[in-house]
Amino acid sequence: MKGNLNLELEKVFGKTKFRKISINIEDETLEKVDKLAKISGNTRTGMLGSLIDIGIKPQIELITRIWENMKKDKKYLNNLKIINEKLDEIKKLK
Repeated sequence: MKGNLNLELEKVFGKTKFRKISINIEDETLEKVDKLAKISGNTRTGMLGSLIDIGIKPQIELITRIWENMKKDKKYLNNLKIINEKLDEIKKLK
């Protein structure tokens, strides 16, 4: 079965490389993921991958907004160089 799944994944995603990870997740969240997977005919792994992909862009935007606001806050004047460096790193991800 596992081999068939790998063949199917390769058909869908081509030469995309995957890595196996371990994750700690709240029971309630995992139950919701499982229900979504079942409803959509997806696997837990597929659903988690989709949710991670979907969440990356909003997370980048949130971090960028927070750090841009920190640049304007007098409390963080001593950290402007670090904040700007981090913002530059994030811009490369977009």
